[in-house]
Amino acid sequence: ISDTSVQKVQPLIPRWHARLLPDTRSLIILPLVVGDNPIGMFYFDSKEVAPEGVSPEEMKLIRTLKSQVLTVLGGN
Repeated sequence: ISDTSVQKVQPLIPRWHARLLPDTRSLIILPLVVGDNPIGMFYFDSKEVAPEGVSPEEMKLIRTLKSQVLTVLGGN
């Protein structure tokens, strides 16, 4: 979600999230799956709106983190 203040996005944001993280302006949630088993998620947020979405640099970091976690968990 590149901008949590967009009116059509607001109903999609859980109330608990808006209450606990009121400064979040953009976020990404990615599932963490080993084999066919979902075991968690990666959650990233920012206080800045991200009209460009996830930058190539951020995506590289996310992929690196995912690879390292899956290696430790034996999913790679």
